[in-house]
Amino acid sequence: MTGNTDQGWAYRFKKVENLYLAAEGSSATDYFPYFYAETRIDFNDVRTGYRDAVNLRKALKIYADRKELFLTDDMILDVDSWKIQAIPPDTARMQPLPEFVDGTFLTEMESRYIEYLTRYFTIRLYRSFALNTYSGAGESRADFINRCLESLRGEARIELDRLSELFSRKQEQLKEKYLTAPVPLSSAAQQAQSGSRNIYLLYSERMTALFLKENTLPAIPPGSRGNGNRELEERLIDVELEARRAIADVMKTFEEQASALDEYLIHPRLKDIHFVRSCVLWMPRKAE
Repeated sequence: MTGNTDQGWAYRFKKVENLYLAAEGSSATDYFPYFYAETRIDFNDVRTGYRDAVNLRKALKIYADRKELFLTDDMILDVDSWKIQAIPPDTARMQPLPEFVDGTFLTEMESRYIEYLTRYFTIRLYRSFALNTYSGAGESRADFINRCLESLRGEARIELDRLSELFSRKQEQLKEKYLTAPVPLSSAAQQAQSGSRNIYLLYSERMTALFLKENTLPAIPPGSRGNGNRELEERLIDVELEARRAIADVMKTFEEQASALDEYLIHPRLKDIHFVRSCVLWMPRKAE
């Protein structure tokens, strides 16, 4: 370790805890002192039910003039704890440790840092208007929307079941109109009637599957409908298309409800913030 070695500097150096951030590369690097804080914030928000412990590891440049010091986000640096070590790298060139850096300074900086956290640090949650519920710890917006969709699925299912009955009745009306006539005597007419019944059965089964699968049922491939009454087939196709539009409207409504969110920000309170450690962290950077 190179740099200042005067007796006063060494004395002050020993009066505070010192840690070191590993530098990239193996060449000699200038190391400057920063205020370093490891904190745990215990959130327990009554309104939202949010509970979580958040661990922060942050560093701040040491300023000589601290009377008017007002910490902001751009002054706070994230620190990778895996790169912190207890002894300085062999290639470190230690720059001067300011004379005012001592235990009292660290205590003062803790107070400033707490003020910063209560002002700027937030946990962003999402609130669902439809369900009057909030996202949980670590839950992304997309995950919360999916959870809301699952919660609303019961209501959507009730509406889809109601529509299923409505469109089944429409199909029954077509059955009464086209398939309740006396069986024709000619073999060609009987064959056509049989084909019409097969077509009706096909679309009846499709209607049930359409509502169960919430409109994900693919269209019938060309040529798979068989022979039968073309007018009946066209009417059944129209009913299925109408049902598809109705299902799409229902799903869109519930998707919009699930996506109707606003943000809710939680700030830590003083009693939520706990210092695990505060010390001097020596970090590599270009000399100023």
